[in-house]
Amino acid sequence: MRYFMAVGILCSSTLCGQGSLPSAACPSGRHVASEWYVEMLLRHLAPPEPDAGPSRIIRMEIVATGRPKLVLQTDGKVYELFRGSISQNIYQVVEEMDRSCRLPPDPESALKLIDVKWEHSTVAPEDFTKMHGAFAGALASYSSIVRDRYVPLLKDGLAYAYVHTPEYRIVYDNRWEHIEIEAWDAVPPHGRMDPIIAWAHAVEELAVKEIPKQP
Repeated sequence: MRYFMAVGILCSSTLCGQGSLPSAACPSGRHVASEWYVEMLLRHLAPPEPDAGPSRIIRMEIVATGRPKLVLQTDGKVYELFRGSISQNIYQVVEEMDRSCRLPPDPESALKLIDVKWEHSTVAPEDFTKMHGAFAGALASYSSIVRDRYVPLLKDGLAYAYVHTPEYRIVYDNRWEHIEIEAWDAVPPHGRMDPIIAWAHAVEELAVKEIPKQP
């Protein structure tokens, strides 16, 4: 699990070494969209903002491999849960747009060309508070995992790669703290299930309960 603390640094693919952007001049040479491009596109995927009224104060986002994006947010008065899904595989959509020279250099601009379906429900304040507290508790619990992993890690020095395992990307923002986490839905050999993954599963269960799938 990795934490990224936002400190107002702008990062481009060129500066950060994440691969090249798709070419704006497609006829002169097409560049296949990179993993970075899809990741940035999903990062910008967000439910529509209200036309009036206060903006959200706290937002918690979950993106898992091959699953709809979930967003819990509140402006302090209304507590909401959103589920955003794309009808096709996002990688196939981006690749087809790239092939047909319709893929913008900026991933955020590509969202306007992709059909995203947002489902929405309000949630009880106590449910939102419970999920918020559980998230904070999961972060605290992770410190013990870091401590317990220290000796085994130094002993064998191994890093583990997960194959065909869902990867979760979780973002928390409350205007003061901004936390980004990447975690795999697997139990490592020298550890226990990541508490952040357990929290994400609880949010997924809440979404199933609060937002029944439309026929």
